[in-house]
Amino acid sequence: MVKLYQIVKNFWSFLLLLSLTNAFSLEGLAKGIVKKESHLKNQELRKTSRQFSGLEKSENQFTGKVLADDKLDVSFNNSDNHFSDLLLTPTVTIWNGSAWDQGEPNQNIDVVIAQNYAGAGFVAKNFTLEPGKSFSAFSSVELFGNGENLSNSSVLATVVLKGSSSQTWKGKIQNLTIDNSVGANLSGQTELTGTLKLQNGPFNTNGNLILVSNSLGTARVATIESGASIIGNATVQRYVSGNQPGWHYVGTPVLGQTQAEWVDDFTITNNFLFLHNEAGTLNVGEQINGWEFVPQNLEVGRGYRAYLNQGFFNNGAVFDNDGSIYTGPKTFNITFTPGGYGGGGWNYIANPYPCEIDWHILNKSSVDGQYHIWNHDVGNYGTYTQGTGLSTFGLGRYIPSGQGFFVKASTTGASLSIDENAKPLVPQANTFVRTNAAEGDVARFTLRAPDGKYDESAVRWMEESTPGFDAYYDANKLYVSAGTNLFSLTSEGIKASIQARPFDQADSITLGFDLSLTGSYFLQIKIGSEIFEGKTWYFKDLATGFSQLIQEDFLFPFQIQESDLNINSRFRLVGSSPVLSTKAGISKDKIEVFPNPTNDKFFVFGASEVSEIQIADLNGKQLKKIVNQENSTIEISTDGLSQGIYILKLISPQGIKTQKLVKN
Repeated sequence: MVKLYQIVKNFWSFLLLLSLTNAFSLEGLAKGIVKKESHLKNQELRKTSRQFSGLEKSENQFTGKVLADDKLDVSFNNSDNHFSDLLLTPTVTIWNGSAWDQGEPNQNIDVVIAQNYAGAGFVAKNFTLEPGKSFSAFSSVELFGNGENLSNSSVLATVVLKGSSSQTWKGKIQNLTIDNSVGANLSGQTELTGTLKLQNGPFNTNGNLILVSNSLGTARVATIESGASIIGNATVQRYVSGNQPGWHYVGTPVLGQTQAEWVDDFTITNNFLFLHNEAGTLNVGEQINGWEFVPQNLEVGRGYRAYLNQGFFNNGAVFDNDGSIYTGPKTFNITFTPGGYGGGGWNYIANPYPCEIDWHILNKSSVDGQYHIWNHDVGNYGTYTQGTGLSTFGLGRYIPSGQGFFVKASTTGASLSIDENAKPLVPQANTFVRTNAAEGDVARFTLRAPDGKYDESAVRWMEESTPGFDAYYDANKLYVSAGTNLFSLTSEGIKASIQARPFDQADSITLGFDLSLTGSYFLQIKIGSEIFEGKTWYFKDLATGFSQLIQEDFLFPFQIQESDLNINSRFRLVGSSPVLSTKAGISKDKIEVFPNPTNDKFFVFGASEVSEIQIADLNGKQLKKIVNQENSTIEISTDGLSQGIYILKLISPQGIKTQKLVKN
């Protein structure tokens, strides 16, 4: 029988031998497994570790026996140091395709993805995705060490770097969040296809960041929070849909750019790249109606009209800019020149961020609620208004990165600014235009020309609007020369692409057009289901006298001769409520606002029915509220209101009436 001292002697000799051969350090033995340099070495070490799996706890006792095959079977316990527990604690765990070979990871354990992974996220120290493997997690992966993707496929997850010392990432990834006050950086080329969120600490790209844009979506840098920052260059891509050459409205969110940054993507000659000068009067060759040739240097926040040629589309339909991306607040250069195009105030700007922006969040002063984007696919302007939430050609409240667009200043001293808060929390717009959902309370009009081109106009009936042009709700019609132009008329005769109107027992919409081709046209009218409820609608062709009751979507064919190309009042849609309301309402004939325009004060006469008066800006924000105690005449001061146009709301138990108020 082997004596106890022989067992002890053999055991410690074995530990010494392992230490001397560097298979284990004494510390490594205590922890169980030394980090693997390869899978083969890892497997060998685990096999060696399992030779000690017989170590069990006993009350400060050491017992053992030598088996017949001379293998040492040992039981050991140290209740103070828990030595046997430490022996089995891994420092790395490998995903083998169905399970973790050393158990679930945590912030002290490295993970190696050796087989394809699809499942929940987890917490880990270092992360490695091996070549040829895929990784997809439906919840966050939080790393306290470094991350590396050695595969050619993207890590489809949100990886959060949240350690307490500097961290690194390298390789293709969908979403990356930096939440480390010490900071993080990219140690190699990283193609980001989703969202970069900078939550805490500095982030250094080291020139390795590529914000990818393709037919599936466009990468974005979300709101940069106050404790975070980004350092270093990035390549910002912009994918363009379609496969034909033509004009596109573009901009750049990258600082210090010149035309040379685009020359490698598409051909630029003098008449292939323009900016719009709001006060421009040039009328030389291609430079007309405010469009002027672009100088060599490009500005962040300025829109450009670029002709993207056939070679561009043959090369993948992506252009890019490389440099430092723009961050922080931005004040646009907004001007108003009465002699400018369309009466002045048309400013052509661009989204300054590598992220979509919410048009509703921009800070507007004497800037209308409308914006316009050229839609290359249909050859016309798409329009959106903040007050109605309506659009033509599939726009919305979110303006994509790299997008140029027109805004309208209503007077001198107008201003428009933006900050990081205009970036939405989650991705909203991945292409230059997007489609609308069906609207139940909207009438849409589409005019189709013989050449297949078409134009749109839309109306939404809203109680708080007026039949006149309301800068917050309505949008002017931007003309296409030698094209198809459809518009509705406001009560003042202003041509609009979008209108909001009240429906007070009855209403009528007048439609006109400006065309360039003779031949067969079709006018399509789509009225939402809510519009028909309790109302009767008639369509009238004012040129021929044709009239028809409309009870569903309607298509009207007609012919255009040379003398009919430009008609302001050709069609009319008339609606009425068969049963009149029992409410008396506010009598417009009895109420008068004087003077309007005003300077320091104005009066509301015949206001005995009015219980409350509100003054709001064109963004709908309430600025003043006056409660009426059945007075027939109310004096209202304009102190605190700057020069501009406001919405005056007259409220009674019977309803709300609105009208414009102008302060000089």
